[in-house]
Amino acid sequence: VSTVGGYTWYKLDYKGRDGWAAGKYLRYGSASSCGGGSQASSNDCSAHGGPFNAACLSCICQIESNCRPLGCSWDVNSLSCGYYQIKQDYYTDCYTPGSSWEQCSKDKSCATRCVNSYIRRYYRTCTGQSSPMCCEQAARMHNGGPYGCRRSATLGYWSKVKACLARIGK
Repeated sequence: VSTVGGYTWYKLDYKGRDGWAAGKYLRYGSASSCGGGSQASSNDCSAHGGPFNAACLSCICQIESNCRPLGCSWDVNSLSCGYYQIKQDYYTDCYTPGSSWEQCSKDKSCATRCVNSYIRRYYRTCTGQSSPMCCEQAARMHNGGPYGCRRSATLGYWSKVKACLARIGK
């Protein structure tokens, strides 16, 4: 976010290309528009599975790989690797931590940094708000890309994460 010439400018990313748009020309969604029908206030994640935190990340890791450093395998038109089944484009979008995509995806610390960076990068793009970062939207973005929190196709993935959170009591 930057203010220049009386406008508030927002950095946008579309298919890996960066651009800027003046805020007055953007339409922002509400938190409920990304929550699959859930209702939550703008400062509460209770209706969205709680905050995006270590418990949420742990469940994503469990669903993706049983939290193991899996080798790369073909998944939806590209290879997915490691703890969080990170794709090469996702790795680029998380600002390429570590020395390489495959190596980072198989190093839990590096892969976790990548997922955190990716979610922070796109959370406002998907939800229209920067905080609080809720688990539901983060999980759906991890599964469905920068606009995953808006896609009904990610609701099944969210159901798995929510069930995991219930099992661990979070």
